Amino acid sequence: GGFMWEREPVDYDGFLAIMRQTRTTKLRRRVQSACDDLLAGPKLSLEETRESVQGLQEELEEALLHDPAVASLPPAQQRNACEGLERYMVTRLRGRLLGAHVEQRQQDAALHALILRLHFLSPHHLDIPPCRQHPHAWKEAVDALRRFGEALTPKEKLEASLDAARHIYSVPDLNGEGGPMSADEFLPILILLLIRANPPDLQSSIDFVASFRAAKRLIGEEAYFFTHLAGAAYFIEHLDASRLSIDPQEFERRMREDDDDEGEVEAG
Repeated sequence: GGFMWEREPVDYDGFLAIMRQTRTTKLRRRVQSACDDLLAGPKLSLEETRESVQGLQEELEEALLHDPAVASLPPAQQRNACEGLERYMVTRLRGRLLGAHVEQRQQDAALHALILRLHFLSPHHLDIPPCRQHPHAWKEAVDALRRFGEALTPKEKLEASLDAARHIYSVPDLNGEGGPMSADEFLPILILLLIRANPPDLQSSIDFVASFRAAKRLIGEEAYFFTHLAGAAYFIEHLDASRLSIDPQEFERRMREDDDDEGEVEAG
């Protein structure tokens, strides 16, 4: 699939070391008080929170990059300092950012319950041929999709969705057949594995990344596969028999059946 699967891990300790220097005291206080002000302020809508946090992030990042302690560093370390700042801010503010609104939590719960009812779906319902299936790679992808729900920062969630994609795209090589995978083949697999993973806080996590990953860093492969993941969640939310290879009455029956034994699914 011609992807690079490149990851640039964040050296958070490196960022903290910069912020602990005496010469960055003023900057550190500015960042801390900006976060404190937001936390002490009135509760905002998701859109208002996104605007104020993104605006604040840009402003503080600008100050960080102009600080002598950072301005003198090589580009990779400057990028790392900006990642560190983003991580610090979203971690400090997480209670206000991730699933902070009742509507988001209700949507998460509804989507989680819907996905439980869809657990009967198999590869053939989504027209996924055997040459595109691989138990081990799929298990790894499901684990990565669960991490997407559990990860605490937008960057870590993006890395998890990139990992899931990497495992799905590894299948043609592992099976030694079928040639490279296309985006059209990838999406149904992602949908099926997202149903198997049923990550916690799925919709909130998608909103969290879209709203609080700095826009200029929501780029490249991470952004590409995140867009697919958001699309897969949307597909699941609006799923009916017409989008699947299944008889409509059979689909309704299976959905009702799973209503009856949801308790068992949970325990399993």
